[in-house]
Amino acid sequence: MVAIVGDERLEKASLEPAHHATPDHLRDMESNYRSLFEQSIDAIFIGAPDGTVIDVNQAWLDLFGYSRKDLPRINAIDFYANPADRENFLRRMAKTGFVKDEVRFRRKDGSVFDCQRTAVARKDESGTVVAYVSISRDITERKRMEEWLAEANRELRELAARIEAAREEERAEVAWELHDYVAQALSVLKVDVASCRSRLPEEAPASLARKMDGMTHLLDDTIGRLRRLYADLVPVMLEDLGLAATIEWQAEEFVRRSGVECEVRRVENLTLPRGRVALGMFRVLQQALDNVRRHSGATRVTVDFTREGGQAVLRVADNGRGFTKHEMRKSGTLGLVGIRERALSWGGRMTVNTSAGAGTVLKVTAPLEDEPEVRTEPESPDI
Repeated sequence: MVAIVGDERLEKASLEPAHHATPDHLRDMESNYRSLFEQSIDAIFIGAPDGTVIDVNQAWLDLFGYSRKDLPRINAIDFYANPADRENFLRRMAKTGFVKDEVRFRRKDGSVFDCQRTAVARKDESGTVVAYVSISRDITERKRMEEWLAEANRELRELAARIEAAREEERAEVAWELHDYVAQALSVLKVDVASCRSRLPEEAPASLARKMDGMTHLLDDTIGRLRRLYADLVPVMLEDLGLAATIEWQAEEFVRRSGVECEVRRVENLTLPRGRVALGMFRVLQQALDNVRRHSGATRVTVDFTREGGQAVLRVADNGRGFTKHEMRKSGTLGLVGIRERALSWGGRMTVNTSAGAGTVLKVTAPLEDEPEVRTEPESPDI
């Protein structure tokens, strides 16, 4: 007889009579075990090593579509959608005496379904396997939902990638409009103001000259702001000098704008497979530094861009306040969600190592295309 412990564990229960056991006690024990066996909601199968059926419960009959009169004529190999899975099961049982896996079975009517299975080998006193006992649970619907969710996630990531590509196109259009029209117009206006200023008659009021000088300074400031905005929208340096130089430039911009110390410790010249991945890595760095500036309260940030195996790794670490898993789920951390989805879209991944009061380390990976040409700068101690 077989004792069922919990939902998914099977243990042998010896019914050898104890010295104090009576026939009535033994009958009660056997009745209890049989009741547990039959009332289990999971399918229980007991089979001999050659695959012949020793016993099954009603849940197994219901799941596989057989009747008890069918049992003498069937073999365990008949239940497998792929007969090779039976051979694999036997090899694993011979090695460990225990199997927990997911397997595709076939019903009497030929329909195929997915099961989660836990099985153990039962041995006699000499150590010879005399039976295999398994518990199976139908997970077909769960697998179907998992596949549906995986497909939905794939479609959402494709949509997110298309949206991001459209955003980059819009950024480029806005940037070129600012560069080709607005900045040029302001430059012409600055020249005109300077020309008018130089032609002021000596008797003109001094206030007018000061006003025109102020206009020139305002135009200089506005043109400078437009150039910085243009550089943010379209990182031309990325195409001209590569990602490594652009990372160093972005770190300098971060220091200038935020006042937070930012050290680029180690940067390698790595070749990423597609232009959008290099641009994506640059956007990740922008978002990460923006998160540091807005949320972390950090006084120091370090940036590394290195090769680890076949992956390019961008690592941004700060000594700020950090955050908890609960805080990560808040809407204010949607920037991290965007970074994660961007990394997944190119076959990379994002990891965050943080805790309250202990700073944060953000790590994003991307696949490499070619062997890198390495330029290494001295490392400083970790945060």
